[in-house]
Amino acid sequence: MQFMTTKEAILAGLRSSGRLVAMFTGDLTSEQLHHRPVPDANAGAWIIGHLVLSERSALRLLGATDLPELEDGFEQMFARNETAPAAQDFGDATRLPAMFDTHRQLLLEAIEKADESVFDQPLPDSSPIADTIGELLVFFVVHVSTHVGHFSTIRRSLGMPPLI
Repeated sequence: MQFMTTKEAILAGLRSSGRLVAMFTGDLTSEQLHHRPVPDANAGAWIIGHLVLSERSALRLLGATDLPELEDGFEQMFARNETAPAAQDFGDATRLPAMFDTHRQLLLEAIEKADESVFDQPLPDSSPIADTIGELLVFFVVHVSTHVGHFSTIRRSLGMPPLI
């Protein structure tokens, strides 16, 4: 039996969770991406913007410096503060899945290029969810999958059938 390396396992998980994002968001309109299944729930648009910012943080952790430019105000619009997730207007939200895909592809490429020893390095800042870069990257699989579950609820509240 052949076992996956840490890198292979992280890449497989990230590819799978990336496919789920595409599956659950690819056919949604901007209006649907602004929908909230209940008043205080996050809109799908905010979720995807938040995931873009998360991908960027992982890329920086891996040493990436040449990241795609973000539109003015993007980081504030999709921040995790008290007001950003409650915003009502995230612009044309259909731009967001492609932004996520671009950043996910960059993250996959950065991981493919990384030496396996990188995954055992401690995080530069204390985190309640991970101690090493590898553990944090595994968390990114869970993080994205958690938000895909939110999209399942959003879709069902819009009267759409389940996807899986």
